[in-house]
Amino acid sequence: MNNCSSLVVTLCERALSGHRLTRDEIVSLLSLSDVESLEILRQASEEALRRTVGEIVRPVFCLSISTFCDLNCTYCDYRSSNVNVPRFRLSVEDVIEVVTQIPAYSNSLLLLDGAQDSTIDLAYVSSLFSAFQKIKNLPELVFSFGERSRDYFNKMKELGMANYILEHKTTSPILYNTLHPEQSFYDRRQSINSLLYLDVNVGTSMMVGFPKQDVWDLADDFISILESGTKTLVIGPFIPGSFSPLADSPRGTIQSTLNAIAVARLMLKDAFIPTGLTFGILDSGSAVEALRWGANGVMLYLHPPEQSEDCSKATKLSIQPDFQYVSTRVCSLGRVMEEQG
Repeated sequence: MNNCSSLVVTLCERALSGHRLTRDEIVSLLSLSDVESLEILRQASEEALRRTVGEIVRPVFCLSISTFCDLNCTYCDYRSSNVNVPRFRLSVEDVIEVVTQIPAYSNSLLLLDGAQDSTIDLAYVSSLFSAFQKIKNLPELVFSFGERSRDYFNKMKELGMANYILEHKTTSPILYNTLHPEQSFYDRRQSINSLLYLDVNVGTSMMVGFPKQDVWDLADDFISILESGTKTLVIGPFIPGSFSPLADSPRGTIQSTLNAIAVARLMLKDAFIPTGLTFGILDSGSAVEALRWGANGVMLYLHPPEQSEDCSKATKLSIQPDFQYVSTRVCSLGRVMEEQG
């Protein structure tokens, strides 16, 4: 065992014993590249997972209910100024028609993504909740409608909201504002705090490998997230939109993202860490591979095929990556996805 590997063993053992990693120690683990050290990190993250959350993998079925967005983020194809992508906004009836076709798994989550679409108002949300009450075996609901007013969040809480994901991408104010030129880093933090005040299970996100980001920024992200009290963390590689200002920027790598997932498990212990949808863009098998590095959820995109031709109707459901493939791979890893009993 070389000196680098010996250091990795020491750091991982300290993390597993409850020691809080320092910024320098986090950077050391995020920067690993040799095969021996990476395997030590991977095994440690698997051990941390077994000790804290066990072998069960939660499927997260993700449904985009709108691709209209009020914002102009520099990496996203659905930025408000982009006229090159088709848009759709699902009615409540369309959402229900899709949701009723989701495979029945007792521990599944349904993530409803509304981007930052101002037309997803409280009247729409109230109609959603009313319709969901009539569905049997509905997955546990998670909402992601961007930054909203405190009154909006209060009303959602009254309607029954228990989980909300407010993506952060980075906890560096400078980097955040370069990615989101029309938003304020501090407004985003305030929205997260408003949700935490309501005792909502709040999730956030990290994006690995975007321009001007380095491992020190990622280390700061982990420290900030650990201190924030958020319970869910989605980690994915940077994938710039084809029509975005950052379209020509290099993508984040699979290995650097796996390193980040492993460190997240060692630091955040019992957090829910699903693999991000962007993994599948780089490699169809990497979303499942992330389960070997400490992830305990797989995000699956519900794609109504009719959206591409007729955005007003969504009936037949396909799931990407293929649900049966993911289920088979999960079982091959000795992990479990619980079917509805």
